[in-house]
Amino acid sequence: MTIISDATGQVQSDQSLGPRNLSRQGDERLLNDILKILPENEQKPSRKSGIATLGANCITIKPNISPRVQTLFDNNKKLKKLFEGQGKLPVDRNGRKIDTTQSGYDYSLVLALIRAGVTDPQELAGVLAARNVRKASPKRAGYYSKTIEKAMSFAQRPEIVEKVSTSDTCLEMIEQEKHLATANKVRIDMMYLASIAFIWFQEHGATCTLSNDKLSFCYEGVGYQPDSSNSAERRAYRAFMQRQTGMNNVGVQGGIFFDSFCNLVRIHAQTCTGGTWLYTAKNAVFINLQNTLNELLCITASGVRVITNNSNDYHISMSSAQKIKSFEYIQDLDLVQVLEKIEHFLTDYFTCALEMRTFLRDYILASWLVGFSGTRAILRLIGPYQCGKSLFMKQCTCLIFGESFPAQYTEASFSVNIAQYPIVLWDNLEAREMTRRLLNLFLVAASGGSQEKRKRGTDSETVVETAQACIVSAGIEPLGTQYEELVSRTFMLECSASNKMRDGIAEYEILEAVKTHRNSMLSAMAVLTSRALAMFSKGAMRSAMQLLKKHFPDHVNERCFEHLALMYLVRLARDPQWNAEIEISALSDDFLAQVTALNTQGMIAKNAGNQTAQLLTLLFQKCAFAKEGDKNVEKGVKPSSRFKEEYAVEIDDDKCLRNISGATLYAALSKLANNHKLPFDISSAASFHQRFISQRQEIEAAGFKIVEKRRNGRTTLFDIHYLWPEKQTPAEAPEPCIPSPDGAAQLL
Repeated sequence: MTIISDATGQVQSDQSLGPRNLSRQGDERLLNDILKILPENEQKPSRKSGIATLGANCITIKPNISPRVQTLFDNNKKLKKLFEGQGKLPVDRNGRKIDTTQSGYDYSLVLALIRAGVTDPQELAGVLAARNVRKASPKRAGYYSKTIEKAMSFAQRPEIVEKVSTSDTCLEMIEQEKHLATANKVRIDMMYLASIAFIWFQEHGATCTLSNDKLSFCYEGVGYQPDSSNSAERRAYRAFMQRQTGMNNVGVQGGIFFDSFCNLVRIHAQTCTGGTWLYTAKNAVFINLQNTLNELLCITASGVRVITNNSNDYHISMSSAQKIKSFEYIQDLDLVQVLEKIEHFLTDYFTCALEMRTFLRDYILASWLVGFSGTRAILRLIGPYQCGKSLFMKQCTCLIFGESFPAQYTEASFSVNIAQYPIVLWDNLEAREMTRRLLNLFLVAASGGSQEKRKRGTDSETVVETAQACIVSAGIEPLGTQYEELVSRTFMLECSASNKMRDGIAEYEILEAVKTHRNSMLSAMAVLTSRALAMFSKGAMRSAMQLLKKHFPDHVNERCFEHLALMYLVRLARDPQWNAEIEISALSDDFLAQVTALNTQGMIAKNAGNQTAQLLTLLFQKCAFAKEGDKNVEKGVKPSSRFKEEYAVEIDDDKCLRNISGATLYAALSKLANNHKLPFDISSAASFHQRFISQRQEIEAAGFKIVEKRRNGRTTLFDIHYLWPEKQTPAEAPEPCIPSPDGAAQLL
């Protein structure tokens, strides 16, 4: 072909098209994006009809942009950017380098114009000439000829989409490509096979998501994790790929195919948010149904509906929870009838006080809403053995998990469970097992905090796990009563064997009934959650909290008022005459009585577990006994002198420690605890000083009066009075009941 240059008027020889190691076919993605937004009146050229070629025509190169090309530029910003030499990425989606030189932009521009219907070589050459004049980079005549011819030749090739549309299975398409490569005696391009396989899956409804750095490839309702650290999940993905494509990751070629496919999944992944089984958004709650259709339950103030996992309008992607069985949401639910079943198969068998059973029920029913509470209250069931605590734990696991397994945990497994499940139940957890590490995990879960740990297989990377569970534990005695931060976050309920249901029904029958009605019960929980969200959106939770603060200004669980307010909304949602517009002007009498009982139980546990108050009581009594013993000593060192020498404190006859500093008192109590092998979990005088001030109310409730004084405006001193009954002698004073290190009560 010969082209006459308008600039020189001379016939010039052809030129090569630039660097040969750069991919121009990789511009397909950009070109397809351009074609998606072409004007409706611009038709693509038919692939079946012939596209005009240059042949040996003589074309005069003159910079010119025709009106229809100018219209395309005006309507298509991406096409305009190609003309201006902008908009191309340095690599394509397969990781191959894209030609971003000026000749590369020329080729992409011509190919885009051809697919937009501009097939006249003279018109195309004019656009290229105008672009090169604009860029001040004149080209030889042969350059235009080869660029246009190559673009036209490529435009006539059948597209991958056609191959995808004619193949019933991905395996069939790949086998055809292998056969074609063998027939043509060329080596099979594994990256190309991975690309067409990925496009086939996309055309058949596959989706890719990235949630919390977890890559998921979902096809036919099943999610796979291509780069999971879990060997079982990787094995499931490889088995799926071998079944669908006939490829495996063994060998170099298989490795190239799998790596290329995984890279494509990552490139096209849509960023989503979500969790494992339960996820709380700004105004919605999402529950993973765990079914074969890969569906989620979307609970909002407007109602409950089923949506598809990974591909939904909320951009939510949730992974499955291993221990939770699937359940079916029942659309046409008789809520009143199901609530009666909950009363019959759950509430009636609770062994706490009769007036507290509905409180325990509402705690479970509101467990899906705890994401809206800053503090998630810990539930602690206490009572002697054989009082029905374990039955409650089994009922809850049957309802939430679909199987009965109140578990015992290690610290490591417990930290994993509180990050994956909406509720964690720990049966037979006693006070002696409450280590400092376990206490921190309880507090993290109660505050909805996160824990950071090193990522497996690395030395420098970390992963963050956010706790989302409500914790329910059961044991004989209150848990961690010496830790005020734990007691203030714990609802303590006492169970008794006298409250057991005496109907002769076996425990197995009760649990099987819960499993049988699990679908309807969880569906009822979803409806109640939706109603509570409707009231929440109207400000009902705020009103309930204000009333709680008004009635209980000094409640031991004041930091859990948000959780209590959510429970109250769920209780209101049970009303057959429920209305989202209801205004909460007063709390019900039964709810107020229950919150009062919580405060009473919490204060008892708080006072009983206050180590400082117990040691102070013992210190004053030892001093009283020493002074009583002075009467029997005529010569030698008197017991009161030995007491003063040993503990470096002096208690006057008015039973008062006067002008004592926090450091001096800490030294005396530490010595006393060490002598009697008693627990004292404060390691420094500074910590003791702060805790002594914060626990002043509990210490005074144990029988003391504390007067705080300041010396020189800096040092804080205290006068501590021990208020013995006037008519009670020291010898008749009750012996303090102090918990021993193993949790039992020890009389001294």
